[in-house]
Amino acid sequence: MRLPTLALLSAAFLSSPTFAQSPTSTVLRIMPETVSPNTALELHAFVTSPESTPTGSVVFRRGARVIGRAELTASEHGFGQLSVGDGHVCSIDPTGQVFCWGNNESGQVGNGQVGRQNVPTPVNLPEPAVQITTGYQHSCALLASGALWCWGANGFGQLGIGRNPSRAVSPRRVPDASSPYAQVSAGSATTCAITEAGAAYCWGINDFGQLGDGTRRIRYRPTLVSGLSSNVRQIVTSGGHSCAIIHDMSVMCWGNNSSGQLALGHTLDQRVPRLILGDLRAASLSLGSWHSCLVDVGGQLHCWGQNDWGELGIGSLEYRFAPTAVPGQTGIRQVELGGQHSCALNENAEVHCWGNNENFQIGDGSYRNRLRPSRTRLASRDRPVAISAGLYNACAVVNNGQLRCWGSGVYGRVGDTNFGDARRPVRITGGRVSGPDISAIATLPVPEGFDEGLIRLRAVFEGNAEYERSRSPVTELQVE
Repeated sequence: MRLPTLALLSAAFLSSPTFAQSPTSTVLRIMPETVSPNTALELHAFVTSPESTPTGSVVFRRGARVIGRAELTASEHGFGQLSVGDGHVCSIDPTGQVFCWGNNESGQVGNGQVGRQNVPTPVNLPEPAVQITTGYQHSCALLASGALWCWGANGFGQLGIGRNPSRAVSPRRVPDASSPYAQVSAGSATTCAITEAGAAYCWGINDFGQLGDGTRRIRYRPTLVSGLSSNVRQIVTSGGHSCAIIHDMSVMCWGNNSSGQLALGHTLDQRVPRLILGDLRAASLSLGSWHSCLVDVGGQLHCWGQNDWGELGIGSLEYRFAPTAVPGQTGIRQVELGGQHSCALNENAEVHCWGNNENFQIGDGSYRNRLRPSRTRLASRDRPVAISAGLYNACAVVNNGQLRCWGSGVYGRVGDTNFGDARRPVRITGGRVSGPDISAIATLPVPEGFDEGLIRLRAVFEGNAEYERSRSPVTELQVE
């Protein structure tokens, strides 16, 4: 069984903040999104769990009335990723098709060309993708078979395909490791991945020891991380430093530590993984350029490292060299770090961001840096289910599967074709996504459709002895 892909996105609506049972999340999708009165449609419920594939049934409701019930089946591929890089963005649609857009000077959009792409552009891959990740000028996709493909800049070996070529404008397959790959993370010029057997590999630039192999040598092909040949649950790299969650939910970090981003109580770089300070059990990790954050298994957010812009969210500009709880950030289901800003999605479907706001990457409509979390101004109808942060911008997936992005619009990274900065989230065309964890799907055909007007729908996963009950946010469908 493939290990859980916890690195990028996790949908966020648990019925309980406890983790006594396997936590689940339910997202409702209506296809097609635009319908006429009394025309056939389908309701799709995606139920995710970070531990195993959920089983059981889903009840579809219109208000208090039950429309029908459907059994969950394991999805053929783990679609549902969104990743924001430096100047480009990639996402995966329900068929497993990868789309990318934005800066493409090194071929990081993966469409066989160079030159900016203003709108989502399909990437030609041999099979459906289960995870997408973006670095500074490269991208990687994990496919359903466990094969890993990367494209874009390769000046430091970040594609894992050898010294040449210096860039790849179309996807190239990364050499296989000891077993099929299970999760991947791209940093500035570094890439790390774990296998189904739990072994961690990194490749690319290694000037700070961020590959974790005990050296500072560039590696042009996947190289085993020292001491992490098994039992790794998640790996994340920012390019300058890297961290992993291991089998007991503890965290190890290595690489650049100039700002204390390794949480070791000092600022000395580390060439091999070291256990961070604090007795914390981590559910997920995210790394910025010089800061780091984790969500513990109870949903509390902890951050450490550089804090020049308030990116730690603690109300001051003080650096922290050990994990520090971010005030008010409980019930967190996902954290995403940009270069010098941070964003978190909580169990109430709220996005809060903080830190550097020079390019409106906080999304609260202001130009002010924020030392504490500030709520991003998504429309009231948009209930986010996943987020991702890039160097100068951020994006969210909302409950109808559409994308919203905000911040710097340079290179078309916001995706609204006007290249201007977006003070608040704007709608992006293309890229239908859902939650990233191991997924199951329940489908209910509604051949008679719905009558004219505003229809309010919800999907409820009933749970069982192994899984918690969870329900989707209410999704509104305007039939006209």
